[in-house]
Amino acid sequence: MKKQIFLLFLFMTYMTFLSHAQLPKLKIGGKKDSTEVVSEPKAPKVKSAGGSNLMGKILTKTAMLAGSIGGSAFGMVSSTDNLEEVVMTGGVWHNLRNKSVGTVDMTFFGDWSSGGNMTMLSFTQKSRTGWTKIEGDITVNGKIIEGDNFGIYSSFEPANLSAPKEVAIKTSSGQEASFTIPAASQTFELLSINGQNENPSVDFSQDVTLELSLGENFDKNIPMFVQMTARVLGISTFYPVGYFEPSTTLVIPAAAFRNIGIDPTNDKLANYSSIYLEIARAEILKPTDLVGEISIPQLVVNYADGRSLNIVKGPEMNNGIKYKGTEKFQNGGMDYDFLKPNAFYSRPISQIKKAGVLSLSITGTTYVQGKTTSSSSSFSAGGTTYTSTTTTTTSASFPQIADELWEDVLESFYNDFTKIIESEYNTTFVPIDMITDSDAYQNLIPYSSDDENTTTEFQYSYKNTVALQKVLPFVPLTGGPNDVMKETGVNALFKIMLELKIAFDRGNPVMIPTLNVELLGVSNGDPNDVLASPTKYFQGEIVGDGVRYPAANLSKEDLDKVIRKSNLLDLFQRSIQELKTKELANPDYQTVWDNSFNR
Repeated sequence: MKKQIFLLFLFMTYMTFLSHAQLPKLKIGGKKDSTEVVSEPKAPKVKSAGGSNLMGKILTKTAMLAGSIGGSAFGMVSSTDNLEEVVMTGGVWHNLRNKSVGTVDMTFFGDWSSGGNMTMLSFTQKSRTGWTKIEGDITVNGKIIEGDNFGIYSSFEPANLSAPKEVAIKTSSGQEASFTIPAASQTFELLSINGQNENPSVDFSQDVTLELSLGENFDKNIPMFVQMTARVLGISTFYPVGYFEPSTTLVIPAAAFRNIGIDPTNDKLANYSSIYLEIARAEILKPTDLVGEISIPQLVVNYADGRSLNIVKGPEMNNGIKYKGTEKFQNGGMDYDFLKPNAFYSRPISQIKKAGVLSLSITGTTYVQGKTTSSSSSFSAGGTTYTSTTTTTTSASFPQIADELWEDVLESFYNDFTKIIESEYNTTFVPIDMITDSDAYQNLIPYSSDDENTTTEFQYSYKNTVALQKVLPFVPLTGGPNDVMKETGVNALFKIMLELKIAFDRGNPVMIPTLNVELLGVSNGDPNDVLASPTKYFQGEIVGDGVRYPAANLSKEDLDKVIRKSNLLDLFQRSIQELKTKELANPDYQTVWDNSFNR
């Protein structure tokens, strides 16, 4: 078991390095007030190819082994013979890059076919986060395909652009489903990069020009997706550069290469000395000839072309704008930590036209047990020694408060918060009911946390909003916040969480007020693709010093003293003003989105 845990740890570490869609978690700082635009220097060149590649191979093989035992062992993967329990995604990827590119997916998919095509199907659980293996047989064009231990099934074939894929599933319980994946129609050819055909030279501090030949059936509503490789600990994988309007001449601004979709932690470890640039067009389709009960939100038919580059100068990354520090008020200090991600994941504030509130809630603890201490004393009587032990446990409780009072607290907070946003961003808010009554929002409710007011915890949401899980089980099943924006006409959604937590300060119980805010934007990518990259204008956290509170009979005035709303909102407003100032000083945000497909 220890070996399995160790291997799974290595696997998860490896997956963390590959991840480019996750934004960094905020940490509370207590340092001197500071504002910075983070820009990391280009990683040094690898001294020799062998060492770096060897490390990549070791980690890749370890990850494969860990995946073969770790998923099921830790509940990440289940199996089923009931197709109604799963959601399936997948598609066909045409004109696969040459094996010599050496990206990590080629190792996982051992039958990689250079220039050929891959059919890939993946099954996830409807009710919770995790993958699912199908108990039974899956065939593509009559050939049984095998799945890996994460419920991912793949099949490789030589190039054939005209033939559709016929998929059939039959479970061990006798359930059957079948469908067709259409043939590719959005083909193209990459003719040159910066006027050069083979091994083109690229200076990433300059714009890069691509010359393309588009197929006769090209759809102007399908973007050109550009991505590039980078090596992290010797593992080569793709990171997104951006989505662009289809054209025979495509100019990618240098700013896009400074803002690729890579986590800042990975960028510090990344090597950009050997890069493969790939352009792709992905048709987002529904299956045809569908028979049987199975949920398939979308299929992808992808065509790609690319080149290995001769790097003259590598990219110097913009890792976003950070603003953090500590502010001293008369009634106590507050730590703040705000982040605007880089331009791939964060739209410019100027794009905000209409805002809404996705969730607003207050949560916290009402009871906590502190230290337990013991003291002993002994005495003798009649030749016998007796010992008396006294145990003392420190605890604190927060009186239960009527829902009506929480409603008043959140109503006051909502009114003051929205006034700040309307003033700072020159925008308006749609009524909360417009958000919560939407069909897309109703799809999210099953994945929310219920309100509670117990002896240990409380959670209360404003009006009809719900506190959403941090990770939805599967976005294509729910639609996610992006669908809420599409349906309601807003292009910015706030997630707001107030938290009160009991702690002890020198033996005295205190309440620590915390404010977490995220402002979500419309996804980056094809608007028809439910897996397009999520964006957020910013995220921030403010944590106040602990506040003493009465042991019983808390009034609204007492709650105001604990929550410190005026301090929280004052510091929040100054923080977003600072982010806005720093964003305006960094032209990358406007440049990237002015040239983006879904600007």
